[in-house]
Amino acid sequence: ANDEERLSRHRGKIERFAMQNKLDDRASRILTNMHPADAKKVMGTPFPKDCRNTTAFVVSAIRKVENEAGRPQGYRWDGRSWSEPKAPRASGGPAESRSRSPPRRGAGGRGRSRTRSRSKRRRRRETRE
Repeated sequence: ANDEERLSRHRGKIERFAMQNKLDDRASRILTNMHPADAKKVMGTPFPKDCRNTTAFVVSAIRKVENEAGRPQGYRWDGRSWSEPKAPRASGGPAESRSRSPPRRGAGGRGRSRTRSRSKRRRRRETRE
């Protein structure tokens, strides 16, 4: 089959999936613009039995699949490459690339509150005796 037929079948699958699960236009547009390999994974994700908002569930599944594949946010499929795309990041995932603030030290945290609670206990003991 040529690429046009393949693309048409792919879009048909997305449309059927969107109609069966009552997805809004936004979710179906995102699926259409995703790489087909990613869209297939999303459509294969089983819905929870008590799913109240199918669109929200699908959008979260989309973000999860894109994140696991290492896609940049807002990634759009070029409509040509059907093979599994190479992950753009060589690092160990998206968490590594984010800058993180150093942990808080000093006044914040548990140390101070423990000291206070101990001193309160001491005072209580002293008042009882």
